[in-house]
Amino acid sequence: MKRMPTLLLALLGVSAAWLVASAAAQAAHEWTVVSNADSGPGSLREMINQANESDGDDIIRFASAMSIRLSSALPALVDAGITIDATFGDRASSDRASPDTAPQVWLDGAAAGDAAGLELFAPRGVVRGLGIGGFARYGIGVIGADADDALIEGNWIGFYSSGALAANRLSGVAVIAGPLRAVVRGNRIGGNAAAERTGHGIVIGGGGTEQAQITDNVIGIAADDTPAPNDDGILVVDSAQAIIRGNTIGHSRVAGIELRETRIPIDVDGNWIGLSRSGGLAPNDVGLFLGSGSAATRIGVNEANVIAGNRVGIAVEQGARQSEIMHNWIGLAPSDPSDHAAPDISDLPSAIVRPNRERGISVIAGAAQIALRDNYVAAGDVGIYVGDANTTNISLIRNVVAGSRQGRTIAAIDVASGTEITIGGERGSGNHVCGAEYGIRVANTEEVSVRHNAVGASAAKRVSFDSDPDTDWGIRLNDMTVRARVEENLVADTLRAAISVGGDGAQDNSLTDNHFLDNRLDIDLGADGPDQNDPGDHDGGPNGRLNHPVITDHTIRRISDKQVQSRFSGTATPGSYVEIYIDDRGKLRPLVRRSERADQDGHWTAISVLAPSERLRALAYESSGATSEFSDWFLPSQRLKLPPPDRTVERWFAWTGPDMPIADAFRSIERSVDTVWVWRADAQRWLGWSPLSTAPNGLTTLSTGDVVRLGLSDRRGWPPYSEYFVPAGGNPEGVDQLSLRQGYNAVSWLGGRINALDTLKELNDAHPGVIALVSQWNPATGQWEIIWPHLTGAWDPGAWTYPALWIRATRDDHLTRPSPD
Repeated sequence: MKRMPTLLLALLGVSAAWLVASAAAQAAHEWTVVSNADSGPGSLREMINQANESDGDDIIRFASAMSIRLSSALPALVDAGITIDATFGDRASSDRASPDTAPQVWLDGAAAGDAAGLELFAPRGVVRGLGIGGFARYGIGVIGADADDALIEGNWIGFYSSGALAANRLSGVAVIAGPLRAVVRGNRIGGNAAAERTGHGIVIGGGGTEQAQITDNVIGIAADDTPAPNDDGILVVDSAQAIIRGNTIGHSRVAGIELRETRIPIDVDGNWIGLSRSGGLAPNDVGLFLGSGSAATRIGVNEANVIAGNRVGIAVEQGARQSEIMHNWIGLAPSDPSDHAAPDISDLPSAIVRPNRERGISVIAGAAQIALRDNYVAAGDVGIYVGDANTTNISLIRNVVAGSRQGRTIAAIDVASGTEITIGGERGSGNHVCGAEYGIRVANTEEVSVRHNAVGASAAKRVSFDSDPDTDWGIRLNDMTVRARVEENLVADTLRAAISVGGDGAQDNSLTDNHFLDNRLDIDLGADGPDQNDPGDHDGGPNGRLNHPVITDHTIRRISDKQVQSRFSGTATPGSYVEIYIDDRGKLRPLVRRSERADQDGHWTAISVLAPSERLRALAYESSGATSEFSDWFLPSQRLKLPPPDRTVERWFAWTGPDMPIADAFRSIERSVDTVWVWRADAQRWLGWSPLSTAPNGLTTLSTGDVVRLGLSDRRGWPPYSEYFVPAGGNPEGVDQLSLRQGYNAVSWLGGRINALDTLKELNDAHPGVIALVSQWNPATGQWEIIWPHLTGAWDPGAWTYPALWIRATRDDHLTRPSPD
């Protein structure tokens, strides 16, 4: 008796479990399509009607492969939780629904009239693994505010089962009129462009249509990589919002991705646009288009997009606002495209170059508040273009832009017009550009800021992908560029000029504090070569063709045991200021930022606590911002440490002063000088001079570059100075060759700091068999030491700074000096 309640409870438990299982079975009815007929028992039409009328969720499956040719529209899915799953057999899994898996069930809408393939009006609808083509409206429509949480995956849309294109004439997939959280993933969608209709691949549209995810689709490319064009690959419009990630999009007649009237943030990440999954070209007209009213778009912020091979890579137009374009590869693709993994900076050296033909990134037509940052651009005609007077507040930060070897690039960065344009910024935020006729070109804009950019092959260190190394003009300011600030840029290796100002109305542009390395000309007003100073100023033309300054003198005086003061003086346009630059291992960098203002006679002075030894140049600039071209090179006064006065000694050094009478050259230490000797290779003899003798010995003047043997003594009761300041003003121009005669030659290097042994090796390689022996005066030991050939244990002088050399030559020759390192 005691067991009866237990048994009863067990039976009741089994009954309850059966009731739960029965309820679950009712919530997931399965319906199987067994007929490919348009209608009737076992047809898809009948199964959709059954699913719409049943309670709970429903799954519609297919008994076998089939092609269904419809003669009218199918019923819409109006009940919640209906799944149409055309995968079966070993592919009956959502994990296997991919754009590479051809469907086995096809819907043919060629005879269906004004119909869509499938329309979802209720929540949690799923369409998986179907082929859908030939419909007058959408292939699949997810429509209305009730159609939340739809999943469209693994379908081929816009094709017939034969592989032929079958346009759905109002787009492949449409998610419109307010559904939330739709997922469109792993589909192949193409061929929906049709004459006289707008057929896009995927449309996300309408207010309230938010949180859509468009991921991992192949759009516009058939399975055999042939074109299957849509008008737009993906269109997001009319206040809709989506995440667009990991899609492969090609052959769009308008744009791979187009955004219009979008006001909620949209992320576009990890897409390949313009290339097929195998890495072949699949060009769109425009890769990615931000159009009328689009705002708050983030392109590549989370994962780089690869946008290559299109006419234009990214176009920002028609008032698009407040968008970030970051980290993208424009005109480049990883060398192994097979897994479509996010590109990494380590992949750049082996990247495939596929330029967007006309422009990599184009920002025009009233776009505003657009930030371009950290993009890598292999340029076609133009890398990054900014234009239109109404385009405003555009910043270009840390982009890497280089011209391709596949064709000449006009400009890496080209600003044709606009306002509030920033190119670079604080230290570390500049762009790296090279390989174009113009590295950075600016016109028709006021107060553009161009700062901390690296222009030219050896300056643009972040250009690690294959590119054209040549840049003609580094930074060019063209017509109607007013009050531009071009500051603290490094410009190198330009074939024409580092910074130039040309065209009409280009005035008051500041070109100060920049750094220059190995340019044919550093600053060029008028883009016509160096200008000669003329009486008075101002002239017409760029920056008023402000006269360049002249450095006339440099003196040094000691102000303490450890400090000296340098004083520079010269002439410039009255009212202007002067900035002095020093040649630092071939790189021109500022030494003195601002002189005193030039007086009414044009005289100016500038003070520095440094005693420079390298050659100098100077710029003039006015309070309006206008900057001149550079002055000629000027060799400053050299500090020469003299031996202690305890014995008669000799000191060898290179004369860096101007050509001048010998007596004037040593007037300041005349009482300590015994003799001065200079070897003249052309005469193969010594010429000498002594203040102790009235008998001439042939030496009357010193010339810039002479190697001087200075004899000193304290025997006259006047101790030699501890240092001697060589007069300033030697001109190093025209000394870019070492002219050697057979035998011994006393020569000096006046071309700036350069590695001694590397230079000798380059000279020997370029002129084999000429240099037999090189000795250099070592002031630390007070003797000559052989440095070439460089034997084990020999002295390595390191960098040359105006060394005194003896070179024994085996024959007469002229050795062109290498560029500084």
